[in-house]
Amino acid sequence: MSKGYPTELTTRIEPMRQPPLTADADAFLKEQLAQREKELRSKFSLLLHHYGIEPNDPQMQGKLLWALIHDHVPGFQIRDHEALDKGRPEKTISEKLQLISDVARLRLDSGKSIISACKELIESGAYKGQSPESLQKRYNEARRMPVAQMFSQLGLTDERPDLWASFADAYTGSREIEDQNTLMSNLPNKTI
Repeated sequence: MSKGYPTELTTRIEPMRQPPLTADADAFLKEQLAQREKELRSKFSLLLHHYGIEPNDPQMQGKLLWALIHDHVPGFQIRDHEALDKGRPEKTISEKLQLISDVARLRLDSGKSIISACKELIESGAYKGQSPESLQKRYNEARRMPVAQMFSQLGLTDERPDLWASFADAYTGSREIEDQNTLMSNLPNKTI
């Protein structure tokens, strides 16, 4: 985990040597300790410079502590959207609401179960390449997302697939709604 440190900060400190039998042990150890202290101060100065912290800053220790924590403790790091883009992209709120609408429309029109509605959607080509079980799982996850829970609490039921579709259209490409839904999903109490 070098985080782009200069070479001097990635090179480990050599252990202190044993004094030769012919040398004054106390003087030798004092010299070794002085060299070690000089090397540590130099590395510390380089570390401060690396993080853009002035050595005489009254908050220098706190700033350095947070910089190191941010770089080396994953629990303190903020995921960026580009890092989340790896792998298969997650479905957007709009796509999830559209799935709710599609399943609700089939259930309302034909009285089918969720899994039967999912099978019919796949057969129609609307959700090609998925299994009915995975589509049902996506439907259930969509129903649990905070935005869908909020709509349900406001009285929107499966009997109004047209409204679910309208909300899906309204939220297409809305990064703000996506971020708000993510934020609400991460709250400890998921009741809206």
